[in-house]
Amino acid sequence: IAIPGRDLIVRFSYDSHLFDHDTIDRILSHIENALLSVAQDPKVIVGDIDILSDDERDQVLNHWNHTFSEFPDNATLPQLFEQIATQHGDKVAVVEGERSVSYQHLNATANQVAQYLLEQGIQVGQPVATCFDRSIDMITVILGILKAGGAYVPIDPSYPEDRVQYMLEDTQAPLLLCHANYMERFDYLATSETISTRLVHYQNAWDDIRNFSDQNPSIELAQGGRSLGLIIYTSGSTGKPKGVLIPQEGAARMAINTNYMDLQPGQRVTHAANLSFDAATFEIWATLLNGCQLIVVDKDTLLSPPDFAKLVQQHQVNLVFLTTALFHLLSKQQPSLFADLDYIMFGGEACDPNLVRDLVASEFKPKHVINHYGPSENSTFGTFYEIDHVLPGQTSIPIGRAVGHSTVYILDSKQRPVPFGVPGEIYVGGRGVAKGYLNRPELTSEVFVDDPFSMLTGYPMYKTGDLGRLLPDGNIEMLGRADDQVKIRGFRIELGEIEAALTSLAVISDTCVMVKQDQSGNKQLVAYYETPDAVAADIAEVRAKLKQLLPDYMVPAAFMFMERLPITPNGKFDKRALPDPDPDAYLVAEYVGPRNNVEEGLVAIWQDVLELPQIGIYDDFFELGGHSLLITKVSSRIKEKLNVELPLRTLF
Repeated sequence: IAIPGRDLIVRFSYDSHLFDHDTIDRILSHIENALLSVAQDPKVIVGDIDILSDDERDQVLNHWNHTFSEFPDNATLPQLFEQIATQHGDKVAVVEGERSVSYQHLNATANQVAQYLLEQGIQVGQPVATCFDRSIDMITVILGILKAGGAYVPIDPSYPEDRVQYMLEDTQAPLLLCHANYMERFDYLATSETISTRLVHYQNAWDDIRNFSDQNPSIELAQGGRSLGLIIYTSGSTGKPKGVLIPQEGAARMAINTNYMDLQPGQRVTHAANLSFDAATFEIWATLLNGCQLIVVDKDTLLSPPDFAKLVQQHQVNLVFLTTALFHLLSKQQPSLFADLDYIMFGGEACDPNLVRDLVASEFKPKHVINHYGPSENSTFGTFYEIDHVLPGQTSIPIGRAVGHSTVYILDSKQRPVPFGVPGEIYVGGRGVAKGYLNRPELTSEVFVDDPFSMLTGYPMYKTGDLGRLLPDGNIEMLGRADDQVKIRGFRIELGEIEAALTSLAVISDTCVMVKQDQSGNKQLVAYYETPDAVAADIAEVRAKLKQLLPDYMVPAAFMFMERLPITPNGKFDKRALPDPDPDAYLVAEYVGPRNNVEEGLVAIWQDVLELPQIGIYDDFFELGGHSLLITKVSSRIKEKLNVELPLRTLF
C-alpha cells in the first residue's frame, strides 16, 4: 500500500471457505483508507477512524436487518391465544401421552385458573411461581397466570433449595403453584421468615378452580405486548442467578410472521425443553399462536433415542427443537428420526460441522435444518442459519442473520458497526429484547443500552458479550466470548457463580473454574483450588455442599488441589498454566474393583463412556462427570456388549 512518504506491506490470513477475492480487496481498501487518514493527519487516533463506506453501513445496519413485517403491536399473549382458540376451538392443542386437550377446552380451563388467581389477589404484573414437569396442567397454569395479568416464574424441580429460595425472595411471588409430586420440597415455606410465598397444591385446588367462570377475563395491560410475560433465571457472574424479564411480545415475535419457519394450523411440534429453559418459550408459543399441536415429551422418552424416534413417527411431528448436545447425540444414534421432519432446529452452543454434514448429505435430511443463536435476554432466538450443505474442511457453522422482528449488529468497543470479517461484539435488538434484570438496575443499564440504529422507538439493544464477525453474505460467524461465560449442554453458566459458591466454603481459600473437553468432545467443569492450610480438601464434602447451592449441571466434575494457583504478571489466574485434571480428580469414593464377569463388563462400559482409566463399583456416575445425555450411551453399550436392554428409568 503506497501512502505519501512510505510504503507498507500488510500481511494477514483468512479462511478461503468464507472470504472470496472481492471481499479481500474490499478489506484491503478499508486498511488503505485508514492509513491514508493517518498520513493526512498524524494526530488522528486510529481507533476513531470510521472506515465503513455509506453503502456498507446501509447494508450491515439496514439491508441485513430488514426483518420487520406486520405484527400485532399491542396484543398480549392471552389475546393472541384467544383469537386462535376461537378460530380452531375443536382442534387438538396439547397431547400428553394418552391425554389430549382442544384449544376450546384449554382456553376455558385456563380462564378458570385465571379467575381463581384473581380471587387469590394476584395483581397485574405480579410474578407467580410454578413447579411442574412438562404437561397439559403446566400449559394450563401458565396460560391462567398470563390471563390474570401476571407473569410466570418457572422453577426447575431439580434446583437445590438455596437457589429456589433465592428466586422466591427475589421475585416476591405471592403464590407458588406446584404439582403434587414436588409439594414436599417446599415444606419450609410454611415456617419461613423471609419468604411470603404461599404454596398451592394444584391438584387439590382444582375442586375450587373448576367452579369459577370459564369466560375470558377482561384484564387490561397498559403496556400491551411489551408487558412482562415471564421471568427466566440465568447464571450470574456475581454468585447469584439473575432474573431476565421477558416481554410477552418477545415470545410472540418468534411465532408470528417470522422469517425462519412457516407453521400451519394442525401441524405438530415437540415440547422437549424444561420450562425453566428458554427454549420452552419457543416450543409453547410457536405452537399455540399458530393453531398447532404441542406434543409433550417426557424425560425417559427424550433420553431414549429409539423411543423418541417412535414418538416423532407416531405423531407425525413436523418440527423438533433440540439443544445442540442432544442433536449431536441423536444424529449419531438415531438419525432416521429426522427423515420426515419439516424442521429440525438446534441451538445453545456451537455445533459439530462433521455431524451436520453427515445429516444434510444423508437420506435422513429433513426439509429444513436450522442452527439458532440467542441469549435469554433476547427471548430465546436472535439469529437463524439454514444449512443446505457443509463444505469439506469447514470448521464452524455460522449462526446466520436476525430472526423476524429483530436486529443483530457486530459493533466495536465504541458501539460502531465493523466491516466484513472484522471481529466485534454481537448486539441484538428489536421486539425480542428483554426489559432488563429483576432488581439489578446497575447490571441492566450496563448491558441493555440505547439502540441508535433501531427502526423501533423505545427499544434497547442487548450487549451479549459474544464475539462474532460478518461474513460476505451477511451471515455471522461466532468467535467465542469476551468474558468467562460458557455453554454446556445448552445451559448458560457464569464461571464466576461457581467460583463464588466455592469460595463461600470455609475449606476453599481461592479457586479458578475452567471448562475442559475430553477426547469425545464432551465439555466438563474443572475446579482448581487452594485451601487455607495448604492441604487438599475433602472433595466428597465439598460436592455435597455445592449441591445445596448450585444446580447439578454447575457442580464441577473434577477438583484439582493446587498449593498455589498460577498467576500472570498482571495478577490474573494464568489459565494456560493449569494442568489437565488427573484421573484421581474425579474420584471421590474408595476404589472397589469388579468382583465378577458382569461387573467387569459394566465397569469397562463406564470407563469407556466417561474416558477414565479406573472406576470402582461404588463410584457415582454423576460425580465422575456423567450427565443425562451420557446415560443413553451407557444404555446402548450395555445392550450391545451384554445383550441386556435396561429402561432408562431403571438405569438412572
